[in-house]
Amino acid sequence: MSGATRRKFLVQGGAGAIGLGFIGSAVFDAALSAQIIRLPPGTPGAAGRGKKLRALLGRKSKIFAVMGVADGGTARMMDAAGVEAAFIGTSNVQGRYTNLADRGLTTTTESLVIAKYLAESCAFPLILDGDTGHGGPYMVRRLVQECIRLGLAVVVMLMTLIGGRIVPSFTRNWLSRENPGRLPVAFNHFDATVIAASVATLALWIIIPQSPATGAALTIAGTLQSMRLARWAGDRSTREHLVLILHLGYAFIPLGFLLLGAASLELVAMAAGVHAWGGGAAGTMTLAVMTRASLGHTGHVLTASRGTQAIYAAVLLAAMIRITAALAPAYVIPLSVTAAILWASAFLGFGVAYGPMLSKGIIQHDRKGTGILVLPNPEERD
Repeated sequence: MSGATRRKFLVQGGAGAIGLGFIGSAVFDAALSAQIIRLPPGTPGAAGRGKKLRALLGRKSKIFAVMGVADGGTARMMDAAGVEAAFIGTSNVQGRYTNLADRGLTTTTESLVIAKYLAESCAFPLILDGDTGHGGPYMVRRLVQECIRLGLAVVVMLMTLIGGRIVPSFTRNWLSRENPGRLPVAFNHFDATVIAASVATLALWIIIPQSPATGAALTIAGTLQSMRLARWAGDRSTREHLVLILHLGYAFIPLGFLLLGAASLELVAMAAGVHAWGGGAAGTMTLAVMTRASLGHTGHVLTASRGTQAIYAAVLLAAMIRITAALAPAYVIPLSVTAAILWASAFLGFGVAYGPMLSKGIIQHDRKGTGILVLPNPEERD
């Protein structure tokens, strides 16, 4: 792909992505407004509830009692019994619907959805708890955790799909050339089963992370992923670290499933599994592919030098220490700092070791095996 073509592709793709983002946002806002803010026509007593509530608040002849309402069925019974008004609070309503603690965890959207259903079930005024859904620390923490689960699940699925192709393929190529014998098992129905089970489990983990069913599914998926990895003959690739690192990086995927399975049963901290996937699998696989691709596309021999092995050691050690920090909260600060230093060193080491190589031309070998440096076309440098 030429530089001009690449730039055109990036500009058009970026513009399309931004356009789709605006369209999606507008559609979502319209749907949200239609489903939550506007009550359907004919809702019992919807028009005069505000006026009725003001009259009740200003009444002096009789005490105005406001009861809590928990669900639509209860609201209908209260309406039939002559209740004048009800309160929608985080404890008796949101907790009943979402099973979340009364600490401001529910969002404004969730609160309005619940209020909508209750308003459709009765004719008396409803008072919605005003401190719900306004971005307190607990809600921010919940949002961050949900985003981590969603984003990390996508990354793990990509590594399961792509890693499931390149790890056995590169291992097979090296073994066929350097260590003939047992080869990785080709992709078959077992791999498809593992992928399907992983997708279903990740979806379950996103929706209900703290559940015995989720814990069991994560444990099963981790076991299946371990069996899949064992079929790729990684034990026969120990002589070449450029191949071995692919297996070690992928090994963090089943480890993450197993740790999160234990976390769903409240046996360990969820952060241990998250860092196994993020720091371990994603970090290691990224550097493994970066180093291999850099060597291959610049014409160098596909073997891990001492510098490359030091990069691998740093990222692996960083991942293991970060997982340990999650399992040993008493030492979380020194262990996390140590892991961060090693992690940064691994990627900085890649820049130092491979930067000069990537900034130069491509080495091509003639029939005699002599390496010839070929400078790239300036048009292709983009």
